Amino acid sequence: MQLVELPEKIRNNSFYIVRVGLLQDIAIIDCDIFFILHSFNRQSNQMIHIRKATLNDLKPLAMLFDDYRVFYKQQSDLSAAEAFLKGRISNNESVIFIAENDDCILGFTQLYPTFSSVSLESFYILNDLYVSTDSRGKGIGKAILNYCQNWVINHGYKGLSLETASDNPAQNLYEREGWSRDKGFYHYFWKNEK
Repeated sequence: MQLVELPEKIRNNSFYIVRVGLLQDIAIIDCDIFFILHSFNRQSNQMIHIRKATLNDLKPLAMLFDDYRVFYKQQSDLSAAEAFLKGRISNNESVIFIAENDDCILGFTQLYPTFSSVSLESFYILNDLYVSTDSRGKGIGKAILNYCQNWVINHGYKGLSLETASDNPAQNLYEREGWSRDKGFYHYFWKNEK
C-alpha cells in the first residue's frame, strides 16, 4: 500500500489508511470507533472530511439543501430550507452528515430514524443524498454512503432504506455499494390534499 501525505490534524492520531474500491481512493479510519472519517481521492488530489452536521453548519448546509430541493423541482426557498434543517438538528429528528473540503460543504445526506415491527429493530431511512454539481464524479457520494453504512454497523441498527426516482442515475452507485432493489414489496403513499 502506498502512503500519502496527510494533514497535521490526521497524522497525529491513531488511524488506519486503507484502499477503498479498485480505484485510487484512500480512506482513513479511526482505530477507536471504526468510522471512515476522511476519504482521499488521489486522482482529484482532494481530502474529504465527513462528519455530523451541527447548527454551526446551518447557513452553508441550507444553501446546498435548497439546491437539492430545486433539483427535485421545488421552488427555491432558502429561509424555509434553513428553518427546516434547524428544526431537524435542534430536535434530534434526523442525522445529517456532511462531506467537506477546506471547510466548504460539498455534499450531505439526511437520515431519519424508524422502526420495524416485524424484526423488532430500528433502522434509518436515507432520505436525502446530494453532492454539489461541481463536486460530482469525485467519489463524494460513495464516501458519504460508505460513512453511513459504517455508522449504522457501529450503532447496531438493522440497516438503511432509501427510495429514489426510477430515472435517477445514482441507482448504479447504490447497487455498486451493496444496496439491493426491493423486488418483494410495493411502496404506496397517501397524500393529504390540504
